[in-house]
Amino acid sequence: MDIKATRLFLVCLLPLPVVAADVISSGYREYQTPVNYNFFQVSLGGGEIIPDDFPNSKVSVSSLNGQLMLNESWLLGVNYKGRFTNNDESDARADYLTGMIGYRMLVEENTDIVVQGRLGYAWLESNYDNVDEVISEANFTSAINIGAYHGFTESFEGRFVVEYMDSKISNETSFELAGDYYFNSHFSFGGYGKYIIASRSDINHFGITAKFRF
Repeated sequence: MDIKATRLFLVCLLPLPVVAADVISSGYREYQTPVNYNFFQVSLGGGEIIPDDFPNSKVSVSSLNGQLMLNESWLLGVNYKGRFTNNDESDARADYLTGMIGYRMLVEENTDIVVQGRLGYAWLESNYDNVDEVISEANFTSAINIGAYHGFTESFEGRFVVEYMDSKISNETSFELAGDYYFNSHFSFGGYGKYIIASRSDINHFGITAKFRF
């Protein structure tokens, strides 16, 4: 295929995501939920470890999250999260892959309460400056959370979520406050703040999110 034909082919493909989204977005509109539950989301964030026992302690977080509304009440989803911590003495990487089932309850015209359960696997790798080998751990992880979701306008929505996660690697209780603004019917940008009380150390981080609604 020559260059001109390739360019023409790519241009023809550009409208397809929007067309596909229009075709399969009717479920979200049908249920008239105050916020969007059908989406693919990318998040990036960073912050600090508390208490800062080691100099220059930093944390960075990235995640991919897909979620689908089965009917007016039930949700399914899958999530990947990678968390990287480093300081002057060590580096660590934790990866989490979980599946989710959730139940939605409408409590006010513009407010939902959602309860979610998660089950999956976690991997942790730690590298210390005074140790030649990389220390690895892996185990099953489970979590449960409850969140309040509110639609402020047709374009702006927010949420407050409390979650408890349990695994042999770490036990964590987290508090997240987040918001998303849809600048058209399918795409949004937003931000979040999250505080994690963990068995090893606490983590405070902030980040940005981008969503594609389908």
